Amino acid sequence: MKQKYLNGLIGICILLTSCSTVVDPDENGENRDTDTGADSGTETGTETGTETGTDAWTDTWTETGTEENTDPPSTESSTDPDTDTAEETDTDTDTDTDTDSAIDTDTGTDTVTASEIETGTDTGTDTGIDTWRDTGFYPCENASTLKEAGECLDPPILIGTAIGKIWGPIDPKCFDSLECKDVASREHNYVTCENEMKWQIIEPIQNSFAFGDADAIVNWARGTGMKVKGHTLVWHSQMSEWMSSLNAEQTRSAVQNHIDNLLEHYRGKVYAWDVVNEAVETNTDVGDTNPRMRPTHFYNQLGENYIAEMFEYTRQKLDELGDTDVKLYYNDYSIDADNAKVQFVYQMIKGLVDDGVPIDGVGFQMHIGPPNNYNVTGETVRNNMKLFTDLGLEVVISEMDINLCGGQISAQQQLELYHDIVEACVQNIKCTAITFWGVDDTRSWLNDWESALCGGSGATPLLFDGAFQKKETYNRVMDALQGR
Repeated sequence: MKQKYLNGLIGICILLTSCSTVVDPDENGENRDTDTGADSGTETGTETGTETGTDAWTDTWTETGTEENTDPPSTESSTDPDTDTAEETDTDTDTDTDTDSAIDTDTGTDTVTASEIETGTDTGTDTGIDTWRDTGFYPCENASTLKEAGECLDPPILIGTAIGKIWGPIDPKCFDSLECKDVASREHNYVTCENEMKWQIIEPIQNSFAFGDADAIVNWARGTGMKVKGHTLVWHSQMSEWMSSLNAEQTRSAVQNHIDNLLEHYRGKVYAWDVVNEAVETNTDVGDTNPRMRPTHFYNQLGENYIAEMFEYTRQKLDELGDTDVKLYYNDYSIDADNAKVQFVYQMIKGLVDDGVPIDGVGFQMHIGPPNNYNVTGETVRNNMKLFTDLGLEVVISEMDINLCGGQISAQQQLELYHDIVEACVQNIKCTAITFWGVDDTRSWLNDWESALCGGSGATPLLFDGAFQKKETYNRVMDALQGR
């Protein structure tokens, strides 16, 4: 009898021990939630979350137990649109480190209920993709320069400027001004030679190359830790006169030789190349009527497939040189508004992509104001960028300035456009660079170009004035980079 009694007690103890083992589905972030509706977990009680810090990374959750979440915002995929407000059941009373990837889009300090913003399939694994720029979370509100603000985005955005050495409305040119170069290197991490790599300058005589001016800019930029964009391999303007007399066979040989020499000379030094520039024209420079292929010497001699041929040849040469990571772009103006030109360019680029042509991205020059577009908005830029990124391509803002010439754009509109266009880039994770076409107003190319309607001065299109003081345009760009 006594033995039976003891055996019974042992059985009860075993039963109680097995029932007390609880599997916490949130423990160590191993929540593999696959539901597509309301959360059907087994937590009871009400969760409150008290955020600490402006980055919303550290949340202390009060449940039946206490979890302390110290994760930075994650990009975990989940098909669970979990928006419950704490109707979950959790019998865990431990204090643990939760690695579940809830993405908190709040940038202030407040009390939140347990709302998770999840995208994709929740596997409890942080994928490290699309963390901040597509959730509205900006980690560097205290960045002191444009490049710092760009570097803090995820993925980062290169912040560039054009540097001139040979042409411009005033002397010294930016490259010969210590103050201009100081501002350029402090605020930017990406440089484009304004004119020094164009055909007329770098190959003025057939097969005789003058690299000196471009080399000076490239070597300075790389010495200060900046990336370099090559601009441009094939363009109808600023073309050497000797090219115009060549027939088709001679033209193909000459352009291949030109590409060979530039790619070999700048091997390992250039991050990206504008391979073809401005191949499409319309009746006016605002891009609104009769879009068509521009009848350039290259088009006339090599035919309508010359663009594909130039990209294919450039990529082949880079591969031979082992420069396989260099980006290749098509670059054009007035594709930033809702007009006929952007639709034509889109169809042209889509054809290249469909045919497997090795193109990496499209450059939006973003020269706004006379003689180019002035009916641009942040929304049109956002929509047009999406056309190309939906093809799997990158987009870049490649030559941005917004001028006040002719009174077609007001000073207030200029501020709004600078903010909204940069914001459109920030909100598209495939927008990888923003280049401003110059550092300060006084050295802008627009000041000595009659078509800009400024009569030699007054374009005021950039972020710094002639004394290199930050303008309100600078502040609006910084606001957009920092999510304000």
